[in-house]
Amino acid sequence: MTEPSTVQLQKMPTKGDRGAPTELTNEFLNLIKEQVLIGGCDKDICKRIINPSTNKPLAYGTWMSWKTRNYRNFDILLEGFRDAALVAKAELNFNDLLSSDDEKIRLDTSKFIATTLKKNKYSTRQELTGADNKPLFMPSEILNKNGINTSTEDNSEGSSQVQGS
Repeated sequence: MTEPSTVQLQKMPTKGDRGAPTELTNEFLNLIKEQVLIGGCDKDICKRIINPSTNKPLAYGTWMSWKTRNYRNFDILLEGFRDAALVAKAELNFNDLLSSDDEKIRLDTSKFIATTLKKNKYSTRQELTGADNKPLFMPSEILNKNGINTSTEDNSEGSSQVQGS
C-alpha cells in the first residue's frame, strides 16, 4: 500500500487571534476526496490535510462541524467518497477472486459480476413488476371483475364495498 500523502491547502486569510474559519471550497473537497480514497478514519484524514492558515493539520472539530451541519453537503459528499473507495477496493478483489483455486469462489464471483454489470441479460428478476417497472396487472380491474367497488367516491364505511351486499 502506498504511503498516505500530505496535501497543502491554499492560504486562508486570518481574523484576529483565532483565525478565519476554514472554507470548504471545491478544491478543498477534491483534496479531501483524495485522502478518503487513500483510506483511514476521519481523524487520520484530518491529520494528513495541512491547513495553510495555521500550518497545522485540519482541525478535527472543523471536520465534525462540517459533517454534523452537512455544510455544503459535506456529509453526503463524504459518504459518496467512502462508497467510491469501497467499490474501488472490491473491484481490485475481483481479479484475485476470478483467479482463485476454489471453484465455488470463482463461480460466485462470476455470477455476481454478470448479474450486476449485465443485469438485463443475466439477472434473476425478483421484483413484482412487469417490464419497464409497469404493473403486472391493474388491481382495480381485478377487484371490479370480482364485484368489489373501487370507485373513489366517499362511502359510509370508508372502504370498498362488495356490490350486491
